[in-house]
Amino acid sequence: MLNENAGGAEDQRAAAARFALIAHLMGGIPLLSCASGMDFTRELDAEIKFLATVADSREGHLPPIGRGPGTWDHARGAFTPH
Repeated sequence: MLNENAGGAEDQRAAAARFALIAHLMGGIPLLSCASGMDFTRELDAEIKFLATVADSREGHLPPIGRGPGTWDHARGAFTPH
């Protein structure tokens, strides 16, 4: 679905997380899967939870894709698997 040459893994994860969040908000059940292993799926799950929390606390507004490191890391860390 996403071309790995179109952007870095961060952009791909951000786009996939937004698609999954939109599907959830529309009443669907997003399916998360990764052919290369569980790491991407686990990171994607954490990103979706992070985005849902940010959207809830900011009247539906999400942080832009591609913000520099550190901008949202303090909040994102609460959702990142250890």
